[in-house]
Amino acid sequence: KGMSPDGFSSTVHIYFRTTSELVIDDMVEEICNVLRKGGKKLFCDDGQLWLTLEQPEWYAGPEEDSVKHRIVNVLITDLTL
Repeated sequence: KGMSPDGFSSTVHIYFRTTSELVIDDMVEEICNVLRKGGKKLFCDDGQLWLTLEQPEWYAGPEEDSVKHRIVNVLITDLTL
């Protein structure tokens, strides 16, 4: 309700307590792989939302030494319209 049939863009912020870039990059790639393969449906109240990737898919956000931050760009489409 109120969402465009084309959906809307959103960002997902992922924080991981680690000093390793590899650990969080692997986690983000795992999430992106699911979204690359046709997206992911989320069931909610009276319908479904479909999440797919936007471009750029992801990038690093501001971080501290022990907390890594990644930002994933998604398109959220309401499948119940």
